[in-house]
Amino acid sequence: MTMAENGEAERPEEGEPAVDTAATAIAAGLDAARADPSLSQPVADFFRAQRELIEAQKHHLHSQLQQLRLRTIGEAARLALQGISLAAVLAVVVMVGLAVRDAWATTVWWSRASPRRQGSPNPG
Repeated sequence: MTMAENGEAERPEEGEPAVDTAATAIAAGLDAARADPSLSQPVADFFRAQRELIEAQKHHLHSQLQQLRLRTIGEAARLALQGISLAAVLAVVVMVGLAVRDAWATTVWWSRASPRRQGSPNPG
């Protein structure tokens, strides 16, 4: 439960407990450990285990972050190569299209210029 901007406590969302049971349990355990010295060692062991768990989780998250960076770099390289390939294919298609257009224009021009000499570029 959090405080709203007007200072009133917000209502918990559906399915959310009204009281944070984990925090309540920790607070009750700490109060009991203060009152009973025999509980101080188990509580200290609990917090030590929690610190170890947090360190393990931090290590795991660090490993995941490295893998995510490598995956991102790999995807960027793949996209760059695909873009280069697409540009190369488009360049070849344009060059073939221009060659066909020039060949067609030359053939049409030659056939109009000299109808008697079709297929013979040199008169004579």
